[in-house]
Amino acid sequence: MKSVNRKHIPNISYTVNNDLCTGCGVCVDACPHHAISIIATEQRVFRPVIDSNKCLNHKGCHRCHDICSGHGIESKRIADLLFGNTATERNQYIGYYTKLYTGHSNIADIRKTSNDFQEE
Repeated sequence: MKSVNRKHIPNISYTVNNDLCTGCGVCVDACPHHAISIIATEQRVFRPVIDSNKCLNHKGCHRCHDICSGHGIESKRIADLLFGNTATERNQYIGYYTKLYTGHSNIADIRKTSNDFQEE
């Protein structure tokens, strides 16, 4: 009988270690073994932490990885394609960007409701 060579699918640590985690916490609920908890880092960013004593990734469980939307995002590659790798800045909270602007309306009603819709 031939042995089947299966590709190992990592747990959520792949997403965290590659700076792809959004801190949404969906992996916590997806883990059937309750091996994941969310902590706030010193930078006030939420990140999952895996209890290696409970995690059964070594036995083939990868439910946290399967449900995670972060590992499918290649934000650095996309930013380089869109903006060129010299024009992009990175912020730990908002990700990659080229320039940031801020402003506000001098009209109080627009500032209050964030739109300029006028009822007739």
